[in-house]
Amino acid sequence: MQVSNVGSNRTEILHDDGTRVLVSYSTPVAVYVIGQGYMRTSESFSRTTSKHISQWMGKGGAEIPQTDIESYAKGRPVKAEKPRAIRKTVPKRKVSFKD
Repeated sequence: MQVSNVGSNRTEILHDDGTRVLVSYSTPVAVYVIGQGYMRTSESFSRTTSKHISQWMGKGGAEIPQTDIESYAKGRPVKAEKPRAIRKTVPKRKVSFKD
């Protein structure tokens, strides 16, 4: 296991199997697993932590429970169902109907 500082208040853990975990401040919040791709926590954190996640993994990815992210951080692979994709919501437009 290797630990690297990847920015201000951001650390990356690299496990021997190639799994990478992003730690923002002191909380693991995202993971990259070979064969599964990038996954982020389903929990909401501060604006800064959300920015850290986006900068590290880009757009897209999957959302998984925080407990799974913590398991990956401890080096314990999670055998789970296929992660669900993050759904970005688009603001609803007001529609007016005129006769």
